[in-house]
Amino acid sequence: MNINENLKIVGRIGTGKTTILKELATKLDNVMVLDFRGEYENLEESFEGDKLDVINLYNLTCSEMKLSKEIIELAKQHDYVIIDETYYLFAEEVKGFLSFLQQMKEANTKVIASFQTLPPIEIDIEFHRFIMLNR
Repeated sequence: MNINENLKIVGRIGTGKTTILKELATKLDNVMVLDFRGEYENLEESFEGDKLDVINLYNLTCSEMKLSKEIIELAKQHDYVIIDETYYLFAEEVKGFLSFLQQMKEANTKVIASFQTLPPIEIDIEFHRFIMLNR
């Protein structure tokens, strides 16, 4: 499986965003998952690809949910970064998340992210591919 552009998955709670992201994480090679809710802890058990890193961020408060330089540098070493509930990363500062997206673009790392609603336009335009889920 190969995804050659950033991908956003948009849907309300319970529409299957996390299920799709988990499936993608196990099928793609060289993946990093930013886990804000502890839902990806056991993902390695079903992983079929070459490399999977799950970064657990679920014990942080909302104000602490920023991408450190270390996490960004690690992300640059991957082909894909999966972010579930991306709102946590841009709730406080859209510019910081846009900077992260630019750094991933420069490193040729694709971002696969889920959103409950369409993100702000400046973020939305960075995701050319999308999946809309409804129930």
